[in-house]
Amino acid sequence: MQAQAQSKINLCKIQSQAENQPSPVDKSIESPSCSTAFSPPTRLTSEKPLLERLKMHYKTMSLIRLNSELHARNDPPHPLKISLDGGPFYPTTYGALNIGLRILLSAALDFGCAAFPEFESLHDEEKWTIVVNFFYRFRIFEGGHRSNKLFPDDRDKCADCFPICPFAIMTKCGIQDMSLCLSTSYPFRYLRDGDFRSLVIPTRDRLAQMNPCHEEFLVVVALMFWSSEEQPMREEITHIGERYRQEILKELHAFYREERGLDDYAARIGE
Repeated sequence: MQAQAQSKINLCKIQSQAENQPSPVDKSIESPSCSTAFSPPTRLTSEKPLLERLKMHYKTMSLIRLNSELHARNDPPHPLKISLDGGPFYPTTYGALNIGLRILLSAALDFGCAAFPEFESLHDEEKWTIVVNFFYRFRIFEGGHRSNKLFPDDRDKCADCFPICPFAIMTKCGIQDMSLCLSTSYPFRYLRDGDFRSLVIPTRDRLAQMNPCHEEFLVVVALMFWSSEEQPMREEITHIGERYRQEILKELHAFYREERGLDDYAARIGE
């Protein structure tokens, strides 16, 4: 009897100790594992933040321009049929070209504010001067670049804005706005024979020779935006432009080394 009583006492002690000890489940809940086996991968910080911003905001600017220009037509396409690669693209009229260039100026202001934060804090007059200065260079450069991509074998077409500006059709007076065919029409003569054509064709030839990738194209866009040799600016703006120039060229160096695997690219930058 005494032995049985002692056995019961010992059993009660064991049960009591077991109840006071946390279970394995409780322990795992209170102290979660520090193992990284199932941790989500850490996102790597881009070494080219300016270039990434330019990619994003240039695409946004292009979409704004494409949609705005197409929906300004009397017969706009269905929204599901619109894309940067597929257009649709139409022969332009002088009226459509005028609208397209106005849209470009407005979109370039938004692009400047989004891609370069300091730009937004400038005075309105300064922002307008920078964008207009950029506009004249950019439209020829981008028009030549897009023309080579869309119409590599047709030198008589120019994608100056998203509706296509076809020189061959204009020369034959086949455009929709027949008023441009009058010999006294300055816009028609300018597009057919003037400085515009004399600038676009050599630009297309030069760009075809260089064949810039999208990143190189955006580097030139950034340099153009802050190029102010022809328009004297405040010293502060000059410093901002120089800082962006150094930053984008630094990122271009990194792009050539890391993504293209190039060591000798000095000649490429010189182009």
